Amino acid sequence: MKGTDKLVKGTDKLVKGTDKLSGVTAKLTGWMDK
Repeated sequence: MKGTDKLVKGTDKLVKGTDKLSGVTAKLTGWMDK
């Protein structure tokens, strides 16, 4: 059970990190387009 919990938390962290990365990439792309 504990292993699964850790995995879920890790996946959640990964998803949030990916979201953040996408936001930064979008911002950078916006600046490049100007």
